[in-house]
Amino acid sequence: MAVVMYAVSVSPSLLPRPWWWHAFVSGIALTMGYCLGWLVENVGTGLLRFLDIHITASAFATRLLMWCGLAALSLWALRLIVLSAFAMNREARMIGATPQTLGRYFLGVLGSLVMFATLMVLVGIIVALYIKGVNMLAPFMPHMVAAVVQGIITVVVVLLIANKIVFRFIMKIFAHDAAKRDNRIVSSVNRPSQPERSASPESLCSWQSVGAQGRAFLSRGAHVEGIQQLMGGPAMEPIRLYTGRSPHAGDYQSSADLLVREMERTGALDRSVLLIYFTTGSGWVDEWSVQPMEYLTRGDCATVTMQYSYLFSAAILTTEMETCRESSRVLLRTVMDYVKKRPRESRPFIVVAGESLGAEGAQWPFEGVDELLDQVDGALFVGAPATAPLSRLVTESRHRGSPEVAPVYDSGKNVRFINQPDHLDKDIYGREYGRWFFPRVVFVQHASDPVVWYRPRTMIWEPDWIRERAGLDVSPYIRFTPFVTFLQIIADLPMAGMAPAGHGHTYQEELAFVWVRLLGLGEKEAPYRGSVLSFSEAKITEMNLVIREQLGVTGR
Repeated sequence: MAVVMYAVSVSPSLLPRPWWWHAFVSGIALTMGYCLGWLVENVGTGLLRFLDIHITASAFATRLLMWCGLAALSLWALRLIVLSAFAMNREARMIGATPQTLGRYFLGVLGSLVMFATLMVLVGIIVALYIKGVNMLAPFMPHMVAAVVQGIITVVVVLLIANKIVFRFIMKIFAHDAAKRDNRIVSSVNRPSQPERSASPESLCSWQSVGAQGRAFLSRGAHVEGIQQLMGGPAMEPIRLYTGRSPHAGDYQSSADLLVREMERTGALDRSVLLIYFTTGSGWVDEWSVQPMEYLTRGDCATVTMQYSYLFSAAILTTEMETCRESSRVLLRTVMDYVKKRPRESRPFIVVAGESLGAEGAQWPFEGVDELLDQVDGALFVGAPATAPLSRLVTESRHRGSPEVAPVYDSGKNVRFINQPDHLDKDIYGREYGRWFFPRVVFVQHASDPVVWYRPRTMIWEPDWIRERAGLDVSPYIRFTPFVTFLQIIADLPMAGMAPAGHGHTYQEELAFVWVRLLGLGEKEAPYRGSVLSFSEAKITEMNLVIREQLGVTGR
């Protein structure tokens, strides 16, 4: 069973794994398989004894069966290791990653055995306590009943310790560390001097109050000089407004009210585009989702957002998802109430956007697609988890014949899913869309992004994206196995953000092309006031290179 579970752990999944992650994941799989085999063996033996069934064989037959079985299993395991190494390298080449040498792969195999041995020490302690418990209960009840009762007690105690003590202790450590990092001011991150930014000398927000991610966001981005140099012609200083989390837990309204006062101070509604951005758990804002808009509008834009937590997204998903939902509703309601004080004809072009957990948060304020289209002029949801309400609704309502990785909804009239930029005008099979009406909504998701496909129901039911095999950057050798596929997706999650650009959970240059179409640049009927501006693909490529250089991004 240990070998079988190892086979499961190294079978093709969404993303290739470095040797150290291979060691960690496969070590856990080996332990699970061994424990499962031990459980089956002991339960089966106990059942045979209870039924008084005896199976006998000669010593020679027993030895022959054992050695033949071990030989067959060893050869199968060796073949599996070699084949999985080649399969992993095929996956790496599909997404433009560096293939792993056979030596580093075998280093992962060795690391798996070390991880397995370490975990088995812990399992041995648990088993010893289990046996001791059975022996204590045996005088008071039948041995089989004592074994079952002690098994239930052991499972409950282990789960309680893991959840109530270990998990919460780890979360407290992460929360404490995140709070320290959120409050730490790094000398390399400079306070903005432009009055168009929060935390500047003219701002109502202090440099300390906006948190670490806020300081990073406010110190970066395009400036008027750089925009003029790259795009040519007159430009404006883009407005970036960011308020930190309130010192009072759950008080999102005060942060949103402060954000509105910052909007009033900077004249954010006088800009042509207003981007309402929803952050991830820690308050992170993706520069690739914001900077292209700042360049393409020549700075005639304002980005507003607020922080609601300092925990990383995985911690939010497992402990306090309601904070994401509630803060998102408060942010949108407060900003839109302020916008609606203006006549419709003098309002800016309003876009809501977010990436990852931020993309899910950006969807929660809307009951459905119609409400979204009624309230905003555009929406950009990047790498949204499968649990995001609008993503799930649109995907489940897609046209028959369109795949889960790139659904076609309502013939693409307002809403379009893309895996790559050319999907803005045609579906994944090359079929051209008709006219794209405003408001425009774009869901950007990579077929190889495990964040998009993480759903607990995958434990039992095969997802359409595996059955349809339409993902251009997903191994065709992926096979669905109940529970196993779900575990593989979980194992791929930590690697998602390390994938090359355009794959996994790494969204970069394609977002510039999305912004061009979202704003309707070069389209006379677009409601955005600056839509008469048009840009060549070469200029967009140059813009992406400038953003890459500023962010220190290397590689593809």
